[in-house]
Amino acid sequence: MKQSNSHIVKSGRRVATLLAARGMSQAELAGQLGQSTSSISRKISGDLKFSGTDFLAMSELFGVSVDTLMGLKPLEVA
Repeated sequence: MKQSNSHIVKSGRRVATLLAARGMSQAELAGQLGQSTSSISRKISGDLKFSGTDFLAMSELFGVSVDTLMGLKPLEVA
């Protein structure tokens, strides 16, 4: 991992958890965000940072707050 920031890794884990909970693939998320699957994969693994625009779009898509995606609030998955 190029950037070893725990917040980057935590965000990626949360996105992966939300994808799994909704039965959604990384390719589907990439399509929703207008990005390549490779880019989304690298962001989820912590190699790249999610942008503010990414967080806003995912917040709407998953129905959670940006704070939750960033690890500042608990993630509750049913």
